[in-house]
Amino acid sequence: MGFSGAGFFRKFITMGKEYRAGAGIPRISERSLVVFMSDTSNYYHFIADVMPNLARAIGAAASLDAEQMVIYGEEPEGGFRRAYLDLMLARLGIPVRFHKGPFAVDDGYFIVNSAHSYARDPETGALLKLPQPSPYPFGTAEGMWDFFDAFDRGHVALPEAPVRAPILIVSRAHLENRKIVNEDELVERLSPLGAERVILEDYSLPQQIAMVRATQVLVGCHGAGMINGGFLGKGGRVIEITARQYAARSRDFARLSHVRPIRYSFILADEHGDRFQMTSNLGNNIIMSPQALAMAYEWASHTLNAEAS
Repeated sequence: MGFSGAGFFRKFITMGKEYRAGAGIPRISERSLVVFMSDTSNYYHFIADVMPNLARAIGAAASLDAEQMVIYGEEPEGGFRRAYLDLMLARLGIPVRFHKGPFAVDDGYFIVNSAHSYARDPETGALLKLPQPSPYPFGTAEGMWDFFDAFDRGHVALPEAPVRAPILIVSRAHLENRKIVNEDELVERLSPLGAERVILEDYSLPQQIAMVRATQVLVGCHGAGMINGGFLGKGGRVIEITARQYAARSRDFARLSHVRPIRYSFILADEHGDRFQMTSNLGNNIIMSPQALAMAYEWASHTLNAEAS
């Protein structure tokens, strides 16, 4: 991606490197707010790494008096990437364009990394990375606050939740890998508390978000979908059912409780299968012991009782 100011050959400094806009690179003359969007197809990383930048850019668009937003990346045609963009960009009052290749911007603001801010040096015109004071404990989680906060403030329009229950159990029973083989026992155990089992893929993305925002406890097996716990309201709880093979990655969801007013709990259950090692994100399924089922009930019940009081 080329950056340019007064001329094609001015140098710009970012991330400790120098970039020079060469001849033949398309120019963008409008005052633009430029956001980088990776091509990741991983749901978790799209929420954790891409959406924070976009949320910050949308929040800053009015004050920066930008004429358009330029998203550096290929425009998605469908799937959750398209759905999230449609949700978030609906509140933006300026045109949006996607640009896949290098380009030069005469006048622009760049949101390249949610953990840093960028500004132009008034003397040289260089684009400089600036340190940014942060109230968040993890640098990589900065900006996740901005993303989820947009939903808290009602800035993103959502439909009515098709399922409203105090506890949602996210099912992976229809999948071949990393599912709870005795999921029916978990459902039976939590049903007296008003739990409902859902397959998120059966609903549109806005409906999924609306369901999570309407619940108090989100229960599910380790997987990217647990990032949806960030949509829970104040005092909500994520209960992640995991196993030894996946335990090290549970910190990715644990950090939600550092940027959101929610609780996070995980239950280390037993593995079910003959995969000694996880390969290409494929590992064993999970089976919950009576003790693990009891722990899920205890945490869910405690959360509901705290909400009631």
